[in-house]
Amino acid sequence: MVQEGQVTFPIGDTTREVRGGEMVLAPANTPHKFMNSGEEPLHMIAIQVNRSSRNGLRGERLTRKSHGDRQACFIGPAILIVSYTMN
Repeated sequence: MVQEGQVTFPIGDTTREVRGGEMVLAPANTPHKFMNSGEEPLHMIAIQVNRSSRNGLRGERLTRKSHGDRQACFIGPAILIVSYTMN
């Protein structure tokens, strides 16, 4: 779910351009990624279901060069909600 900005989502063999107020779905086991393709900062929320590896993200703020700032929170054993901010 894109809150603000513009993002490019390569999903499988297709690419989607998504703006604030829109959302995109990636089927399970489909290669996908995203990148800020706008001039403004990108703010979006990603919801992942049945994630097999948690990597210790429980409620921690992470900073990664490739993904900017993100806040991760697990809801039960199978749902991960991540809030991203990217320049």
